[in-house]
Amino acid sequence: MKSPAIAGNNAPASFGLFPGTSPKLQRVWREDTERLHQLAVELAHLPDAIQNKRLGALEQWERLQVLDEIRHRVAG
Repeated sequence: MKSPAIAGNNAPASFGLFPGTSPKLQRVWREDTERLHQLAVELAHLPDAIQNKRLGALEQWERLQVLDEIRHRVAG
């Protein structure tokens, strides 16, 4: 059985971790997630040397997110 907070959440499934958050916060989260996804797709097709240079220019949290996305795309 789902908790009332989760059952009553109308947000998309990817935002289920943030029930009750403001629509503005959800929009910012979604836009940033989409930005990192697009970056991962772009970087996945680059040669290793260029990919490493671009990854090095990212913030650490962005780098981890992008690397995770690339690994899932390559493995999948």
